[in-house]
Amino acid sequence: MPGAGTGKSCDACRHRKKKCDEKRPTCSRCEKLGIECVGVGQTRFKFRYAVSSSTNPGSFKRGAWSRNGHQLIKLSPSPTNDASRISNAFASLLNITDPGSSILSFGSMFAEVPMRMDQSPVLTAAAKTLTSSASAFYSGGSSLQAFTHYGKALTVLRADVASAVDNTHFSHTMAELEVHIRGLLYLLAKMPDVEPKTEFEKQALSLAWSLVIGESIMDPTIELDPRVVAKQKRRLGPVATASASFTTEFYSLRWENLINLPAQLQDPMSYDMEIRATYEIMKSESPRIITLAAQLFDAVQKTRIQKLAFQYILCETGNVEMLSMSLVLNSVLQILDVADGQKLVLECTNLIEETMKASERLDRFRPLGTARLPNALCLCWLLAPTPRLRETMREVLQEHIQDFRGVTWQDLAGRYDARFRHMRAQVRRRLSPLSIT
Repeated sequence: MPGAGTGKSCDACRHRKKKCDEKRPTCSRCEKLGIECVGVGQTRFKFRYAVSSSTNPGSFKRGAWSRNGHQLIKLSPSPTNDASRISNAFASLLNITDPGSSILSFGSMFAEVPMRMDQSPVLTAAAKTLTSSASAFYSGGSSLQAFTHYGKALTVLRADVASAVDNTHFSHTMAELEVHIRGLLYLLAKMPDVEPKTEFEKQALSLAWSLVIGESIMDPTIELDPRVVAKQKRRLGPVATASASFTTEFYSLRWENLINLPAQLQDPMSYDMEIRATYEIMKSESPRIITLAAQLFDAVQKTRIQKLAFQYILCETGNVEMLSMSLVLNSVLQILDVADGQKLVLECTNLIEETMKASERLDRFRPLGTARLPNALCLCWLLAPTPRLRETMREVLQEHIQDFRGVTWQDLAGRYDARFRHMRAQVRRRLSPLSIT
């Protein structure tokens, strides 16, 4: 039943818990960020369920999202064994209609997990861990049962890595291993040098390499084996030209084209030209993915079709990843090229502002839609060129405190700061003999 009105703030200000000046047709905050101002001036009401003495609970309609129109849900028969229970529990996660709470926002490969459980004990163990922890994740709590299943899954994983012999087997293992970066690195080094055949294998491989490359860019202790990199470049050629998925149609987001970047950042002075070329390519591609993400976001707001929402989240996540890598390369070039510093500072400011806009849009799809924002937001705060912009980013970080699971944003920013300080020291050491002569 309806309760009292809750104000006339726009949707963006309400999501960010910011005071809205309720200016029409666009409030000042939305105008500043360049985003659509939705709902300003509209009175909202809180609804509470009325308590009824009737034994009939009545009907319940779940969510307002539509997959492709109205569909009936077919109930599965009662599970008869542990594997069936896990499969049904995982399927229930796939049936979540809210895009911001669905694991499909990370990619369609997860839809194939239930049908592949019979082929892989490690995938079954991973699915059991995920389903048992889902409730705790959505509620923000913790689950002893989930930790127990996690320990068992790691035990199965150790045995599975030792016996993995083919691409399909490796793909199943990678789907479970994606949060264990060093384990992924070991597994990728052991993979047979053959082309993945199925879409599931391609997505698992792409996700694994993307995670490893992204993490090694910021953590110098995670090094890609030069022999593995050379093997991949021999197979792929100097530039990846094969057909790409929706989120990797951009050159700058293809892991095949970024595989050399971590090693280049280990010795930036020796790879100055290569780093500069990668940065320029990202600059040229960034406007296109920013425009595409904004267009998809607008379409989702009008249609509320689930499949389109997943497409938007993947596109916006790719946008955030490109902005993050551009920020890293921008900072490296500022260290290497003092003469071009003013131009790079202006570009850095623009990258941060675009990241803030992407964050504003993704906030509508919490909690999973914002799961990959922490790295980008920490970089924005650390690299902000003015005190005012840094303070703004601090406020944004505080609003996303729940997205940092297992680490504080201060710790993550400190790790990135150490990375850049190491680069500055490295450049100073290389330049010091020249300055003496």
